[in-house]
Amino acid sequence: MEQTQSWKLVIILGLLMLAGCAQTATKPNVKIGILLPLSGDLAITGEKLHRGVMLAEKELPPGTTLVYEDSGSTTTSALDAAQKLIAIDKVDAIIGAYSPDQALAVAPVAEEAGITIFSPSFCSDSFKSHRNIYCGYPGAKAQLDTIDEMFERKQIKRVALVDQNSDFGQNSRAAMIDKAASLGYTVVFDESVQGEEKDFRTVVTKLMATHADAFPAQWDPKLGIHVT
Repeated sequence: MEQTQSWKLVIILGLLMLAGCAQTATKPNVKIGILLPLSGDLAITGEKLHRGVMLAEKELPPGTTLVYEDSGSTTTSALDAAQKLIAIDKVDAIIGAYSPDQALAVAPVAEEAGITIFSPSFCSDSFKSHRNIYCGYPGAKAQLDTIDEMFERKQIKRVALVDQNSDFGQNSRAAMIDKAASLGYTVVFDESVQGEEKDFRTVVTKLMATHADAFPAQWDPKLGIHVT
């Protein structure tokens, strides 16, 4: 429930920001593209974001129109949907895409068209190379900073890492490796997966054999279900 409310707040702030920036005296009507993962592995989060959009819609200024497109759960599907919003629907700004990888795929096309995008995804260091991306959720390192006190209290000494081969997954991996010296633990298992897998028995068997004290899992919710 708490995370759902967080997503709603992020969406509300993003929509109000984009509507306020795009709407002027000479341009009272604003069209905002809503690019969310309503299908595929990321749909479980896309549904929460969609509820946030519906809540935010009540607070938008008159003259604001929302145009929805399903980004799917891949970079290709997100780019195709974004190109439709830009070329056919002629949106002034875009909320989305959700994942950092999708946002990075969409950013160059949006930037070329002079369109700002507000990604409700985790803020990635890779966003810094684009002038048109804003984001509303802490990145991997900032989220992992919350484990420091718990690791010290529980005296975690052996850590296993299994991360997705994605922007967020590799940022998570790098953050955990960087923390090893300051928190006094050793990384005893380090493996990346593509994210399309549904059977993780081989990886989990190898992980369990290391007798690690902790396995910090930074996963998309639906994928995490397959791991656990």
